[in-house]
Amino acid sequence: MAVIAAAAAYAAGRVQARGARLGPVDAVRRQHQRDAYARFATAARAFADHTSPSASHVIRAAGEDPSALTRDQRITRAAAIRRVVERSELNAAYVMLALEGPPKIADLAAAITQAAVDVTVAVRAAPATTPDPAHDPLYLHTVLMTTIQAFMEGASAHLNGERRPRPRSLGMAISYDD
Repeated sequence: MAVIAAAAAYAAGRVQARGARLGPVDAVRRQHQRDAYARFATAARAFADHTSPSASHVIRAAGEDPSALTRDQRITRAAAIRRVVERSELNAAYVMLALEGPPKIADLAAAITQAAVDVTVAVRAAPATTPDPAHDPLYLHTVLMTTIQAFMEGASAHLNGERRPRPRSLGMAISYDD
């Protein structure tokens, strides 16, 4: 009996020592994931803001005052901003996120980068709207916002150790005032 107790105590000690050694490593890894997820989410939201269907929203995202412009000027200015928006920050943030993982979160982020490509192609093409959803900027922007929401829920669930993401509103509603 004493031999079994000694073996159990030895095994428990090894598990505890391993946990003490890996605990700080896990904490650092988790912080790197959190930083990568936050950087990616920030880049995704900035891209979405600069490609929004709302002209006023796009102009504000670019740091300008839409109230100083007429409706036609807002539409023209927003179209110009949308045409030159870059995905480089989003792509760089994606690379870091993909390295940090896990694959299920990287897949959610990859869906955002693909949606961003689709939005970019659509907003740079004319006309502003087409009957084909595959080329309609409004539809594609909605897909982008949906993928951002799914990423935010998945990343939050992963970082908080939840098995399934809890649906929640993340304040992504945009008014289409123009």
